Amino acid sequence: DLRAIRAVVDNADLLLVIDHLEQGSRNHLRAFHDNLARLGATYVPKYISQADYDAIVTTPKEAGVR
Repeated sequence: DLRAIRAVVDNADLLLVIDHLEQGSRNHLRAFHDNLARLGATYVPKYISQADYDAIVTTPKEAGVR
């Protein structure tokens, strides 16, 4: 949804908000993945591609803006 919104938004402030929401989503996905791995479970993505999922969960947590 955020990617679709980004395609039609040209306001710099809104684009910054979208960037932060996407970053938070990636960090939440990493945490979700790590918790499942600790439990010995796996997840097959349904809303993003496996390649996108793998690219996110194999990279470090992104620091937020202060």
